[in-house]
Amino acid sequence: MLIKIFNTVYVIKKTIIISLIPKMNKEILKSKIKIFSGNEVYRYGDVNAIKVNNSLTDDFFKNTILLKYKKQKNIMKDSKSIILKNIVENHIKQYRFKSPPDDALVIHIRAGDDYKGRGIGNMNRYQSLTKQIRLALNLNKNIKKLIIVTAFHYGISTTSVAYSNSNYRFSNESLEKNIEILLQFIKQFNYPTEIVSNDNIDYDFCYLCYAKNLITSGGAFSDLAKKINDLKPLKPKLSSTENLEMPDTIIKNAVLKDNSQNNTTSAIKKTKQTKTKTNNTQTLNKRQIKENNNTSVASKRPIKKNNTTMVVNKASN
Repeated sequence: MLIKIFNTVYVIKKTIIISLIPKMNKEILKSKIKIFSGNEVYRYGDVNAIKVNNSLTDDFFKNTILLKYKKQKNIMKDSKSIILKNIVENHIKQYRFKSPPDDALVIHIRAGDDYKGRGIGNMNRYQSLTKQIRLALNLNKNIKKLIIVTAFHYGISTTSVAYSNSNYRFSNESLEKNIEILLQFIKQFNYPTEIVSNDNIDYDFCYLCYAKNLITSGGAFSDLAKKINDLKPLKPKLSSTENLEMPDTIIKNAVLKDNSQNNTTSAIKKTKQTKTKTNNTQTLNKRQIKENNNTSVASKRPIKKNNTTMVVNKASN
């Protein structure tokens, strides 16, 4: 009799919890999930590619994880995964970061341009990810909610000259299809669900690395996060810099230049041109100062002969 009572209470309690879950809809997803409509530069999956690698400079990406990785990967003897793990550990010591709760199942979903390939628009991935999540929920009764980490990522700008594949460009049609399939995916679990999506790509990457319960869907970003997560990075103690925001990882309108040996972004190139112009002006000013100093010195020289006087006068002019 007691068992039946407790079971009844449990069912009622479970029903109450579910009824308190806010109804997920398209508007909520659209407002919660960030859209990267042309991220050609700051991409974890392409960090070793020459085009992207040469575009990661201190001009705009100073102190970001990928720039630190770029600088260290060729001089450190450790494996690339160990190098990245150490960078992530040190990164969250320096900047504001809140680890995922231990009672959450954190799921990364590849969305945006390639949702039909590496994302849940691919039915095989949809079904596989569904099975993994249901299995995790059945095996771990301590999980109280799902946290989906995602962004609508489009890797080619609409104004790109470096890439020609239009399938990876942003479109409203693609965005709507992404939202529809993601909403359908979330609703099937009937479980409390939160969305984590930040403008700062490093933050989302670190969030995945520090999840106690993690499921990834596919793609280089997911795979890298899973590798670091498996290495169990150390959780730092709160530091005095806990309120310091992570450095920006997205520079608006940063587009790779085509057929360039340096392959810098247009924004970075423009900055370099400005710096060069400024340096040239400074150099010219220094020359003028030097010439004026030479003139002053020449004017003070004692005039002994007419020939010398002519030379001095030339120096003075």
